[in-house]
Amino acid sequence: MKIVICGGGTSGWLSALFLSYLAPNNEYTLIESSSIGTIGVGEGSTGLLRDVIRGNIFDFQLKEGDFFKKTDATPKLGIEFKNWGTKNYISPIDGSTTSEFEIDFSSLVAISRGDGPEFSSRQGVRAVVGNIPYRNINEMWNNNLGGAYHFDGVKLGDYLKEHMLGNRDIKFIDSEIESIESKSNIVSEIKLSNSETISDIDLVVDCLGLDSIFNKTIDKGWVDYSKHLPVDNAIVFRQKNENISETNPLTDAIAMKNGWMFKIPVGNRYGCGYIYSSEFCNEDEARKELEDEGYNITDSKKISFKSGRLKEIWKGNVVAMGLSSGFLEPLQATSLHTTISHLKHLARSVVSCDPKKLTTQASGYNTFANQHYDSFVDFINLHYQCDRKDTNFWKYMTTKSKTQKVKEIIDICKGRLPFRQDYSSFDGAASDLWAATLHGLNIIKKEVGKKQLNYYYDILDNRDTIESEYDNNRRYFMEVENVETMKNFMENNYG
Repeated sequence: MKIVICGGGTSGWLSALFLSYLAPNNEYTLIESSSIGTIGVGEGSTGLLRDVIRGNIFDFQLKEGDFFKKTDATPKLGIEFKNWGTKNYISPIDGSTTSEFEIDFSSLVAISRGDGPEFSSRQGVRAVVGNIPYRNINEMWNNNLGGAYHFDGVKLGDYLKEHMLGNRDIKFIDSEIESIESKSNIVSEIKLSNSETISDIDLVVDCLGLDSIFNKTIDKGWVDYSKHLPVDNAIVFRQKNENISETNPLTDAIAMKNGWMFKIPVGNRYGCGYIYSSEFCNEDEARKELEDEGYNITDSKKISFKSGRLKEIWKGNVVAMGLSSGFLEPLQATSLHTTISHLKHLARSVVSCDPKKLTTQASGYNTFANQHYDSFVDFINLHYQCDRKDTNFWKYMTTKSKTQKVKEIIDICKGRLPFRQDYSSFDGAASDLWAATLHGLNIIKKEVGKKQLNYYYDILDNRDTIESEYDNNRRYFMEVENVETMKNFMENNYG
């Protein structure tokens, strides 16, 4: 089978990694133009990227030590939400210690005691306390404790490219795409600006991003998410990290007047960006707000985007991947998580598949991918249901933007913490991450948590077990001694 990956970067080289590993007998060509510039502001991941790097999904022969040094990566234990409501909160990267149960007991204990959502998670406690036992880079986390990364997105693409060209039989072409020959959504020929022509194509993986030429050639349609996620612009910039040795292993998500701002520790700097809605403010107003907050944005860049996805992510013999398939605002690092989840599904679809029957895989793939995107819209929208109503943007988000699922969940929270099956998932946000957000925003009240917890204690007789496990986890990470802190970790890796 002849598979052509159009576009490099993180999504392109991840596509090459997954497909060539699971289906090594196919012929792979990756087209990437070095003349197209990119900006590496800083990104965060979920634990799914860690699973890729550490070989927990498949053994891709990647080395975490190399990854940290070559991508300016730093550890990520959670996201601290600032000014989203009356109280700041930390959403742990790994969720709670009882996420496998129908009801999240650890979150219920934290809610009933008045603790923050970070105390339902071992990583969360570590993050808030600051005692991070990184004894060396190869033993950073064990498989039970999770964790994720902050990194330079451009350097991650370069790191994956270096690995693939050194370890896999991939034909790499440095060129722009000049034109595409297609009929009935089947691409038969791709002409390149270097005068080369690629033909006899079985499958195209489109990783060209928001302005993909394939989205203009293949009739896929568009599903608009802007009613629920109206932010559509970003001003991205860098800030020097003057105190790298004391860097907090958290992404900052700071609510602003017309959106929110991320601040991500990457190497010796912070990658920053103000994500705002053009419906409620213009670029000049957004820039002034940043300057009024004390940020130096002289060297900055504006990026415009649309929140939405393709109606058919796989159509004909073209599969859109990464930003080509859709885009949601960067809250909770859903973009890269989505790419990895979709690649796992795509790789399974092409393994040992007859090329003549490959397009029959599209329907099942689209069902999965569409539901995956839609479930993340619900989860992200939930974060805006806070008690802020100080600007027109926040008035709209808290009164008119709610998805149907979010309305249902908020209504459920009047009487109980939702069960796992109440949430939309589809390999998206796990139930314990929903619970952490509901908890952090005070949507689920302390008295409701107490009442529900006592009900379960009465019928299950498990009070001592649940309470002691919670206390032991909390105590262990608050009292741990003789550990290397984030200061040691950063000094060892960045001097």
